[in-house]
Amino acid sequence: MDKLRMDDGAIVRIINRGSVKDFMEARGMFRFKLINPDGSVEREDVAFNLVTIQGKNDALDKYLAGAAYTATFNFGLISSVGYTALVNTDTAAQINGTNGWREAGPTYAPNYSEAVRQTASWGAAASAGVKTNSTVSSFTISGNGTIKGMFMSTSSVKNGVAGILVSEALFSGGDQVVVIGQIAQVSYSLQL
Repeated sequence: MDKLRMDDGAIVRIINRGSVKDFMEARGMFRFKLINPDGSVEREDVAFNLVTIQGKNDALDKYLAGAAYTATFNFGLISSVGYTALVNTDTAAQINGTNGWREAGPTYAPNYSEAVRQTASWGAAASAGVKTNSTVSSFTISGNGTIKGMFMSTSSVKNGVAGILVSEALFSGGDQVVVIGQIAQVSYSLQL
């Protein structure tokens, strides 16, 4: 028969060897180049994006839930007219309305001569989940004004409020005054 003495005891140690964690965070970056009519480069800048809640939800719905996929993404320019702020709750329905910024175009300076927002064409994803658009999108400035940054939407309609506002960003180096004849070039890369 076993008997337990008052001075018997046991020591238990739990050693945490760590755990594997992987956080998927969308980190996007717009690249901007402004070219003068003579071909010289006026400015190059980068803008780290804010992925909107609308954009995140759309990505999750399409990738994980198999919702209808939209294969077209378009770039637009953010005007300085009426600007107050970019926030993650901005939606496409609010462009030129209740959000804190307006799209550059025929209503809010500066305007560009292309009839629609410029399309992003995507190359294959690279290691570590980096996706970059394969061609640069160009905006030919047709009206003087100031650009604050860029955005990406699923709608190509200039000054349109349909579709999904995926991301938006301000220039890292501050606002950019543009004049007629200059060409604003935009490209984008996303890493997960």
